[in-house]
Amino acid sequence: MSKLEDDIRKALLSGPSEEELKELTEEKAFFAEIGVLFKGRNRWLTIMLFIFAVLFGIAGLVSIFGILDSQTETARTIYLLVAIISFHVILFVRLWIWIQMNKNATVREILRLELRLIEIQKSLGKD
Repeated sequence: MSKLEDDIRKALLSGPSEEELKELTEEKAFFAEIGVLFKGRNRWLTIMLFIFAVLFGIAGLVSIFGILDSQTETARTIYLLVAIISFHVILFVRLWIWIQMNKNATVREILRLELRLIEIQKSLGKD
């Protein structure tokens, strides 16, 4: 489980304070959400994909300069294929990151709803 899920579960079980509620319910900035991807169970996968993206980005840039420098049509075709494959790999990595960020946001919203339901249940039980 992520730190966010652990914090929410702890807050649900012990009765959250105002500071804990504010921290759990506020939206995170874009780079903070990317930072969350480097924590938790899939940390190794995120690191590996970022390394692949950097390597394929370098390969794509080198192949673009190779297209400009090549003299034969065969060399240009090979460089072009390498550039297309490299930029597609980068696209897939970015897509995976976007999907993971949306998944984390959805889980956060579900946990917020659970917290609100428990608050409503407690308020109905007191009356």
